[in-house]
Amino acid sequence: MAAQKGPTTQPNIVYILCDNVGWGEFSCYGGSIPTPRIDKLASEGIRFNNYTVEAQRTPTRTAIMTGRQSVRCGTYTVVPGHGKLGLTPWEYTIAELLSDAGYATSLYGKWHLGDSEGRLPSDQGFDEWWGYRNSVDEAGYASYALFRALTKAKGIETPKIWEGKKGQKPTAVRELDLEVRPVLDELIVEKATDYIQRAAKGDKPFFTYIALSQIHPPEKAHPAFDQTDPSRLGLNADLIAEMDYRVGQIVDSVEKAGIADKTMIVFCSDNASLCVPSSGFGGSNGPWRGDFFTPPTKARCASRRWSDGRAKCRLEWSPRRCYRPTIGTRRSRPWLAPQTRCPPTARWTVSTPPSSCSARARPLAGRLSCSSGRMGR
Repeated sequence: MAAQKGPTTQPNIVYILCDNVGWGEFSCYGGSIPTPRIDKLASEGIRFNNYTVEAQRTPTRTAIMTGRQSVRCGTYTVVPGHGKLGLTPWEYTIAELLSDAGYATSLYGKWHLGDSEGRLPSDQGFDEWWGYRNSVDEAGYASYALFRALTKAKGIETPKIWEGKKGQKPTAVRELDLEVRPVLDELIVEKATDYIQRAAKGDKPFFTYIALSQIHPPEKAHPAFDQTDPSRLGLNADLIAEMDYRVGQIVDSVEKAGIADKTMIVFCSDNASLCVPSSGFGGSNGPWRGDFFTPPTKARCASRRWSDGRAKCRLEWSPRRCYRPTIGTRRSRPWLAPQTRCPPTARWTVSTPPSSCSARARPLAGRLSCSSGRMGR
C-alpha cells in the first residue's frame, strides 16, 4: 500500500493476552466451541497462522514486553529458585517505549514478570496497574492446610490482588483465593473497560495490556457460564465461552468510547493448552505436537482492522535499545530462525531452505544475515 500523506495519528493499543489456550480452541481456528466475538475480531482484521510462542508463560510474556528472546533476559522458565524473579530493572519494555512516545499505559490482570520492588508493572513503564503479581495458582494456596499452617507459623503473606501507580508503593486490595477465582476475569475486564473509557477522554493515546486469568489452574467457571448451556460439554468449554464474552466486552467498550477508528486491538495466547486426560480436562492444540511445557508450540492471534478496512495490526515490534526477537522452538522451518539479534534498523535476509524436509536432519537454528554491522548488545 502506498504511503498516505498528511499527519500520522498514534493509535491506541489494546493488547489482550489469554492464558494456556491452544490453537484448536476457538471456532475461527477450527475449534468446536462457538466463539462468535473472537471470530468477528478475526474476520475484521488479521488472523495469524504462524505466530510461534514459547512453551511457558513467563518466557512468552518476556518476549511481548521486551521484544527479546527470554533466554537473553534470564526469564526462560516459570520455575522459582533462580534468585530474584522477573525482568531486571534495566530491561526496556514496550510500556516504557510507549511512555517515551507520549502514551498513557496500564495493565490489568496477570503480570508474572517479577514480584519484588523494582520489578513490578509500575517499575517497568506502566502508569497504573491492577492484578496479581505471579500466577493464579496462588488462588488455591489458602485451601491447603499446610499452607495455612506455614502462614501462621512463619508469617508468610497470603496471596493478594494488588494495585499500583508509577512512583507509588503498590497496595493489596483483596485476597487472591478460591472465592475470587471464578469472577477474576470479570473483575479484570471491568477495570480495563473503565480505564478505556477514562483514557478515551484524555489528551494522550493509550496502551492497555489486559492479561486474562483463564485458562489456568485452579480452573473455576464463572457462575453465569458454569454449565448454563447444554451445548458446552464441560469446564473447558465454559471457560472458553466466558473468554469470548470478555473479549466482546472489551471491543464494545472501545466502540462505546468512540475510538474504534483509531484503536488497534490484539488478542493472543501465551502458550499452548494444558491437557490433563486423567482429570477429563484439557483443550486442543490442533495439529501441533507441542504442548504446555514442550515446544514447538503454536498460538493463535486475531487483530481488528481499522474502520477504513486497512490491516494495521502487527505483532512484531522493535523498540529502541532493544532488538527483534529471535524465533525459537521452530522445527518445521528452522532455517527461518536467526542465530542472533539485529538492531531495529537492520534488514533480515533468510537463507535458502535446505533441500531435506526432515526436521531431524537439520539444526534448530538457521542463518541470518544482517545489513548492519552491530550485533548483540
